Amino acid sequence: MRILAVGSLFALLLLLGACAGTPLPRQAAFSQTEYTPYDRPGDASISGQVSLRSDEGNVTSGGGCKEVVLEPVTSYSTEWFDHEVMKNEHLGPPDPRALTYRRTTQTDGTGHFHFEQLPAGPYYLACLMRWDRWIMQGTRPIMFEEAVWVHARLTLRPGEHGRVVLTH
Repeated sequence: MRILAVGSLFALLLLLGACAGTPLPRQAAFSQTEYTPYDRPGDASISGQVSLRSDEGNVTSGGGCKEVVLEPVTSYSTEWFDHEVMKNEHLGPPDPRALTYRRTTQTDGTGHFHFEQLPAGPYYLACLMRWDRWIMQGTRPIMFEEAVWVHARLTLRPGEHGRVVLTH
């Protein structure tokens, strides 16, 4: 039997938000003008690694983060970042037009990731990192699933290769 418990406030808020059923209404409107600079491939790139330091001081690199999200910084994506990533508050479905500008990539076994052909500009990067923690309750092991967003904001110049560590 698997017992799920939550070890961090962020994970608890994430789970409560997911279970609450009613997402927050979106306030920001999609603006094509803000996304226009990201309409074409560019010559910039980002590479990095996902890393998290636990309460006990242990550093975990990437194992619990499978997909890194890259979003151009706009008023619309800032609402997503502020609510979903920073506060773990679930928003209503995104405008499909905004999703055409979202990029995702998978991490490797050590948490490394890479994005290329990016137009210059500011970007949000985020990944929901999950891991299991086992404790003993009497003679029974109990597994706790913990989760936290690791994130960064980065601005790229034309032709620049940005390097970033996503951390919390």
